[in-house]
Amino acid sequence: MMCQHFEHLDLQKGIIILSADKTEKHLYFVKDGLVRAFTDFEGQEVTFWFGTEGQPLIPMNNYVYNKKNYENIELLEDWVVPTCYNALLFGILLHILGLHKLA
Repeated sequence: MMCQHFEHLDLQKGIIILSADKTEKHLYFVKDGLVRAFTDFEGQEVTFWFGTEGQPLIPMNNYVYNKKNYENIELLEDWVVPTCYNALLFGILLHILGLHKLA
């Protein structure tokens, strides 16, 4: 059901798919390949997470607190990434769980 709502982007290694100091309107998943999350600390990049196949790319500050991202997420390989609008995905999940009736 949900797969029909995803767009697939063909992206190249080195692309910053999520940027610090921005809010995201899309949710991304690692279909194949490897990504890294990093932040700038005292003028240096500090990597704190690697994402692999099947993992969502979730900037926690954005999704949990609705604040700007503090991290950057970079593609370490060329890949096709499934993406979906946050609002659409949350609406689908609410419908699946039957919670849309409470709104």
